[in-house]
Amino acid sequence: MLDFIINDALTLLCVVDAGSFAKAGSQLGISPSVVSKRITRLEHQLRAQLLQRTTRSIALTEAGTLFYEHCKRIKAQINDAALDVSKHHDYPTGLLRINAPMSFGQVHLVSALNDFINLYPEVQVELILGSQYANFIHNGLDIAIFIKDLPDTDLLRSHRIALRNTGIYGSQDY
Repeated sequence: MLDFIINDALTLLCVVDAGSFAKAGSQLGISPSVVSKRITRLEHQLRAQLLQRTTRSIALTEAGTLFYEHCKRIKAQINDAALDVSKHHDYPTGLLRINAPMSFGQVHLVSALNDFINLYPEVQVELILGSQYANFIHNGLDIAIFIKDLPDTDLLRSHRIALRNTGIYGSQDY
């Protein structure tokens, strides 16, 4: 039932803003008769007449004006929320907590993080160096870099970033 009310309320907003059922139907991609049925259904659900209709015009009733103003604010708030969320993904912000082994962090991450911070000044980085990552999910880490095998858990998503070759090296004379 709530889905119908939301869709029908959006249809009412479109009708009022467009000034007619035909224009609203055109904007919504539905026929004027479907627009009319939605408005009628909304009025039945709310038990109030929202529009006064004539063959040439429509006008909001007192109840219609009240409902229209509320719905207009709600629609604006939803649009603002969607815009805020989309902006949030356009420009990274917040705290990024990274854990890495001491030597890897000092050699590879420190200079890379300086470049990252210059590129994304709204991101604050907390770099934790050392083997404190035993319980990194509980510690609220966003990224953990492992030199050896990953812990066995289904909660992690991993990506190999490099392979490290190991070996024993020495001269024949030794």
